[in-house]
This record gives sequence, structure tokens and C-alpha cells, in this order.
Amino acid sequence: MKEELLKISNGTLTYHNHRLIENLNLQLFKSEVHGISLDNTDVKNALLKILCGEGSLGYGKIYYEEEAMKQNDIAKFLKRDVVLIDHTSHLVSNFKIYENMLYHRFHFFYLNPKHYYRIARDLFQHFNIDIPLNKAVKNLTIYECIIIELITAFALERKLVILSNIAGILNSYEMNSVFQLVLQLKGKGMSFLILRNFENINYEHIDRLTVIKGGRTIGVFDPKAMDKEKLYRVFDLKLELSSHSPAGKVPQVPGQAVFSFHKVSDQVLRQVSFHIHKGEILRILYADEASANRFISMLKGEATKTSGEIYMDGLPYAPLQNYYATKNEICFIDENPVEKLLFKHLSVLENLSYPLSTKVKGYWLKRNYRKSIALKVRPVINPEMLKKPLKSLMQDDLQKIVYCKFLLYNPKLVVCIKPFSVADAQNILTEKMILMLAENGISVLVITSGWPDLSSITGRILYLSHGVLKEHI
Repeated sequence: MKEELLKISNGTLTYHNHRLIENLNLQLFKSEVHGISLDNTDVKNALLKILCGEGSLGYGKIYYEEEAMKQNDIAKFLKRDVVLIDHTSHLVSNFKIYENMLYHRFHFFYLNPKHYYRIARDLFQHFNIDIPLNKAVKNLTIYECIIIELITAFALERKLVILSNIAGILNSYEMNSVFQLVLQLKGKGMSFLILRNFENINYEHIDRLTVIKGGRTIGVFDPKAMDKEKLYRVFDLKLELSSHSPAGKVPQVPGQAVFSFHKVSDQVLRQVSFHIHKGEILRILYADEASANRFISMLKGEATKTSGEIYMDGLPYAPLQNYYATKNEICFIDENPVEKLLFKHLSVLENLSYPLSTKVKGYWLKRNYRKSIALKVRPVINPEMLKKPLKSLMQDDLQKIVYCKFLLYNPKLVVCIKPFSVADAQNILTEKMILMLAENGISVLVITSGWPDLSSITGRILYLSHGVLKEHI
């Protein structure tokens, strides 16, 4: 009979009045490789925090080794027994490989390099790991870091390893090598959770698959009876016949495109093509962080394309590495914009004046400009509020100031990055602000991993996955 390691029963999590997780059920056995397929990055991140003992459920029960646990107790056990491995190396860069593997176990003052080395050498030989033990951590590849972290988890007697979205950063040979090691460690009694988005599941390596849609457990499936088409039906998604075709025919908006990519490629992006017209709202939903981060970097000028063209008003365009790009054409509203784009020690009017003051020569010398600001934002911001410091305002008012800054600046394109993240509970207000920009002729490109269920925004949606932009998932 299988022994249960961890179980979550009827888990619910509400964050800032937003029901992120509801009726979550998960059961994991000892010596099991269990897959979890999700459709929302925010849900994945919240679940990772809970499983690593850094977050808690608002409602529901967690059982550990078949015993019901209080929150304080379960957090202690999870922090002790669970390790997360993802695209970010958790190794200490100024330690050698063998020091990284075992320094948690021994007291610093009894550090014995030869003892470390012998244990690490024996483990590497046992599992046939061909990585020089003296190699500097800073020179390791992502694949080598993952292998070392797996061996380290075994050496430190961790009971559960979580592998989160590593498929997008490893090639097929490296993935097979990682899972060969996973199977060996499973034979030693370790358990594994493989967290991946729905585009990324490999059924060959897992024993059972739990599907979580919209923060709710849909069911537990036998991977042998599951394939990509069936999984898409579970998520109520349309399967694209060709997973490598770029976005093609889309509804045309009269007039020339304000901004466009034409077959843009680099090490991550593959022939990405899209266009957006004046006053249009275009939504791009991404399935993996690597693709989204590179796409955003390309827009900001932080990454260089190897082929393809970027156009603004039909002319070749080269973004600069700043938020207010060449000739006032593109602006960015990043995730958690209240924290990143507002100056807390300045007044509302002073915040609204920047970046406009960088665009209008002599802005601070002419009072008429500031009067014009008050008139322009009056439908959204009460004129009596303009002289107030930001620290005296409510969250909704701060959100309005962020978007009104760009209404006044009037760029050709505003890129909104994760505007509906967990940290932003004002989804309805955010939508109103996006619509306000579009109604004033500003094109809006929204890049996010999820979209609110009750949304008043309509129009085109494109899907970004593994560097490919498509009309359908």
C-alpha cells in the first residue's frame, strides 16, 4: 500500500479580496513523480509558496505523512523537507560544488573540506555524474546546476523536490538526463512534483497528473491515458494544428498599423509577427516566463533580434533602453506600477507632470500647462486632490494617477505588463484605465499570463508559448 507524503484538502486562498485558489485538492505519495498542469502563473506561484512553507491557505486542511497539521507546524516541516528547483540557481556562487552540497548539515566552525569532497565524490560516482567537483559554480550551466541541486537534495535527505517549469530552459538531451536521475532518486524513496503549464507536459516521466484550472482542481489523471489533445479539452482550449506557425490572419483594423513585429527572431523568439492599430487594445497571453521576458526585453530594447523587422508607423524602429522610448513613442507600465512609477514624496500634480515635463520644453515655467493638466484629468481625478501628497491617498487614486500620467504624455503605444497580477486587486478599475487610454487614441498592448473572467475588454488575443506567437493555443 502506498504511503501518503502530503495532501491538501479543499484548499482556498483569497488575496486582496481576490479568490485565487478555490477547492484545491492534491495528494502526493512517497516515491512518486507527480505532475501538476496549470493554466495560470499566479496560481502556480501561490501554490509554490504554500508547498515550500512560505505561504498559507486561508481555508482547508494540509496533511503531512498522513497527519493533519496546524499551519505553524506544516510550515516548519515543509521548509525542512521540501526543495524547489527552477530556472534560478539556488547554489552559493562563492562556494565550490562540494561545499554547496553539504554546508547546511555541518556547523561552520567544523567545516572540513576533505570530508565534503569525499562525500560529494562518492555521490557523483554512485549516480554517474560527470561534472568536475572543483568547477566554479559561476561557470556551471543551468543543466549542471539542476543536477547538482538534485544530488544536494538527496544528500540533505529532503523528502520532496519540486521541479518548476524547467522544460523551457533545457534541451531534450538534458531533460532526459535530469529525469533519469529523478527516477534513480525516486528509487531511493524521494518524491517529486513536476509543475508545468499546460503547453509543457511530458507524460512519459510522471506517475499521475493533477490538472488545476483557474485555481481549482479539475481532476487526477493517468498519464498513460492522457495526451495533449485531451488535456486541451480539459482546459476548454482550441488546439492549433501547427504549433510552430506564427500569428497570421487576424481581423484587420482600417488604416496603417501603429506598431508591428515582422518575423522577429532571436535565441528565444521564433518568427514573431503582430501588429496593433491606433486606439486598439491587443492582448498577448503567455504560457511560459522565458518567452514573456524575452518578448518584453525586445520591446524595451534590452535584447537584440537576430532577424526580422520592427516598425513604427510603417518605418523601421529601434527601441532604446528606457521607459520613455525614442521620440516619445512607447511607454511601459510594469507590474505593480504604483510602487515603480510614482514618487511618494511628491504631490499628485507633480507626479502627473512627469514624464510630461521631459516632453514639453519649459513646462515648469508656464502655469497654463498645469491648468491644462487639471482640465484633462478632471473626469478621473478630483482637482482638489492635485496638491495632496501621495501618502494620503487610497490605492484606487494611486492607480488612476499611474494611467493618467500616460494619458497626458500621449505616446503612440503603452505596453501594460501583468496589469492583473495578484498584487493588483483593482482589476475593474485597471480595465477602465486601459479603455480610457484606447478611447484617447493610444494603442495598448497588454502582456499577461491570465485574464479576468468578467472582463469588459474585447478584441484580439494572441498567445505566446515557447517563443512562438499564435492566434490559438
